[in-house]
Amino acid sequence: MKNGDRIPLKAKDTLRLSNLSYCIPSQALVNRVEVKAYLFKNGVESYENGLFTSSNFPINANCHNIGNFQKSWKLEPGQHRVNIPIVKYVGSNRIVDNTFYFILDVGQ
Repeated sequence: MKNGDRIPLKAKDTLRLSNLSYCIPSQALVNRVEVKAYLFKNGVESYENGLFTSSNFPINANCHNIGNFQKSWKLEPGQHRVNIPIVKYVGSNRIVDNTFYFILDVGQ
């Protein structure tokens, strides 16, 4: 699936985030990256439904596969959005890239 995709699912389906590919450009001076995923039910931004990864990877200019998300979501009817902010640290500066998302259309 790609950024911004719409995904049709059914209620009680289980959604597991297993692998995310993220690329760091060669000119970036990133020294740490954190990845979290949040399920926003019916357009309500609540940060209680988060998935977190314990993945560690070297910070270099390259593409990385980020995985090991520890939980999954049981889906309810409605339209939901999954937001995956990627937090990059450049020295002590924290930069949040929250432009990666997808939409879930969950039927009955």
